Amino acid sequence: MPNAKAAAPLRVLVVDDSPWLRQTIRVALENAWLTVVGEAANVAQALAQAAEHQPDVILMDLGMPGMDGIQATQTLRRQQPRTPVVLWTGQDDQKLASAIRSSGACAGVPKGVCMVDLIATLRRACATYG
Repeated sequence: MPNAKAAAPLRVLVVDDSPWLRQTIRVALENAWLTVVGEAANVAQALAQAAEHQPDVILMDLGMPGMDGIQATQTLRRQQPRTPVVLWTGQDDQKLASAIRSSGACAGVPKGVCMVDLIATLRRACATYG
């Protein structure tokens, strides 16, 4: 008998300060049969929505206003240690790799990543923490 959680759609919280980008990612993820449980434009919203919705994975923009994605991820990892965070950024690969190490995120992707690779990364992140 299959695991019910494995059969359920992946539940994602999308965190980015760009409303257009959040909406674009929401549509793409939902078209791929994932569930976007929330969108956050800043870290305070991300923390509140993560606590409220208990997503399976959080897609976190590295360049957030105020508290950046590194600090936000560190805070989320302390508050919800079983929820994986995937960083995404328009910055170069070295900065992304450094951010993953220093934040406690489980993975990272560039913002130009194709949807197939983004979804695969989100699924792997959940499998790692599952």
